[in-house]
Amino acid sequence: MNLRFTIWSFTALLLLFTSCSDRVKDNLGDATNFLKVTVDDKVEIYNNVSARWIAGGNSLEIRGTRDGSSWMTISILAKDNSVSVGRYTLDDSSPYDMLATYSRLENNQQFNFTATRGTIALSDDFTLEIEDMNEHTVEGSFSGTLIAVQGLNVIDSVVLKDGSFTTSINAE
Repeated sequence: MNLRFTIWSFTALLLLFTSCSDRVKDNLGDATNFLKVTVDDKVEIYNNVSARWIAGGNSLEIRGTRDGSSWMTISILAKDNSVSVGRYTLDDSSPYDMLATYSRLENNQQFNFTATRGTIALSDDFTLEIEDMNEHTVEGSFSGTLIAVQGLNVIDSVVLKDGSFTTSINAE
């Protein structure tokens, strides 16, 4: 009887540890709260990620920081509709506005990059795919080109690739 229990316990633990998702295999820590993105060919993993409902619960903001050296925020803003599972882009004809920001510190100087709907610059681009969401968690992927401007001139840009996140959603 004791041998059967030991074998059964070992099998259950083996199944538990071998069925972990790729996120855990990627050393992302807590698989239920992460943001990972390749910024100009450099992988960044954000260790402090959260989301929150804003503007009466219709709009959603996802934000993360990487040890205080870089920050990322993605906001989907809605007036009448609620954000839901789906694909959002800067130039679609949906009733949603989007704002994506990326900031980093280099040599004690902060650099800020954005992508938003309706800018004069045509070089910013951003796509967000919300793949799974309920009132407590959100999961998705993203990519795009964020720009830094001075007046009407684009002075710099960053390319975001293979972005993915999973995080809990807090109340407003």
